[in-house]
Amino acid sequence: NIECTKRPMIMNLWGVWTFHGASVFEEKIDYLCDLTQRAYQELKKEEDFEVLHHPEANMLCFRYKPLQEDHSRIADFQLKIRNQLKANGNFFISKVSLDGEIALRVVFMNHNTQLNHFKTLLEEIKVTGKTILQTSLKSAMTL
Repeated sequence: NIECTKRPMIMNLWGVWTFHGASVFEEKIDYLCDLTQRAYQELKKEEDFEVLHHPEANMLCFRYKPLQEDHSRIADFQLKIRNQLKANGNFFISKVSLDGEIALRVVFMNHNTQLNHFKTLLEEIKVTGKTILQTSLKSAMTL
């Protein structure tokens, strides 16, 4: 990934661009946008996930909504999932607010990422979500 938010960091971009030309970047962007479309199609097959938009670039927003989850707690649930995934260290996903509701967001940036990585992320979200639900159910039962 190329970071260009700090003035000296542009040298990395300039060097690669000068040496390889624009086609390297075009191929990377095309691949990442195509990967996002394939991830979108994969996500639509999952009954426990809600896709929030049709992606136009390399970002995909969605929610994990297992059937038993109460809608009034869905935003907090998304945040807990995101925070636990981040703490586990296998994936980094961000959160976003769409129309005032919290959602999970994946931004495909690394051209070495493949669809199977996204499928693994979905499985980890499911396991994490189920663990969070079981923990909260146990806590509610002890009150």
